[in-house]
Amino acid sequence: MERAYNFRQTDAAISDISEYQAIKLLNKINRLNYLYRGDANQLPMQ
Repeated sequence: MERAYNFRQTDAAISDISEYQAIKLLNKINRLNYLYRGDANQLPMQ
């Protein structure tokens, strides 16, 4: 996101691409966190 903001000052197209890539990465991280929490809840208690 910071890179997208910095590019906004110089090149709007690069800014948009960088912002899109950052959002895609954040979405992947959020999905992994969601799946991990789902798996952690299904582990048997000892």
